[in-house]
Amino acid sequence: MRTSCQDCSLPSSQGKKLEFKCTKMPVKDFCTFMDAEPKLEIVAFFREIAAELENNRKILDFHMRIVNSEEMGFKVEVYYGIEKSGPVVLPLSRCISCHPNVPIFPGQEPVVEARECILEEFSSHPYAICRIDGKGRCGFVITPIRHVDRMSELDDEELYGLWSLAVQVLRQTHLPFTTMILNHGTYRNVEHLHLKIWVERSLYEQYLTQWTDERQELWLRLQELALKRPKKGLRLKNKV
Repeated sequence: MRTSCQDCSLPSSQGKKLEFKCTKMPVKDFCTFMDAEPKLEIVAFFREIAAELENNRKILDFHMRIVNSEEMGFKVEVYYGIEKSGPVVLPLSRCISCHPNVPIFPGQEPVVEARECILEEFSSHPYAICRIDGKGRCGFVITPIRHVDRMSELDDEELYGLWSLAVQVLRQTHLPFTTMILNHGTYRNVEHLHLKIWVERSLYEQYLTQWTDERQELWLRLQELALKRPKKGLRLKNKV
């Protein structure tokens, strides 16, 4: 076994929590783990987590996040057990991760197409793409090129590619992450699997100064569109 799994206590209103740790290494932060370990070990680590959750415990709806810890290197936290509404189900032709010309915010002006959010400098990878956060928040979004719902559906190259691209982005931008989040099932807000990398605001805003004026304007425009976006309940009602 490459992982240990521990049940953690939470108030009932907060659902349930599991913590996974890698057992086959000295204490390392996540990026160092990704740099130092062979591809097969990294793939096996995430496969064990997915198998424990989905096969052994039958947990299909969960919030998974990676955090660094000075004492323990890094850990994978999984929160589950709270009822969520899940993503709005859309035709595949409207998936913003699959189709570059799909609007990020349908029906809102000015129109921002999905392709505009792609960070080309990080997106020559054969298995994954890096984007600006669609709501203009401080971080990055990594999506597999193939349309999948779950990490367990990725093949080994895709699985390694998802996580290795995340580390590549952080290394090249010289940014530390606060959390990495990979939601599943009803904990998602869109169907296509996506890895969110959050960065401390002050550091991210320094990074933004390296962008072109056009990209900085796009980031601000996304924030404005996100504020005008109808609440999820209203969007669901309009779909009926």
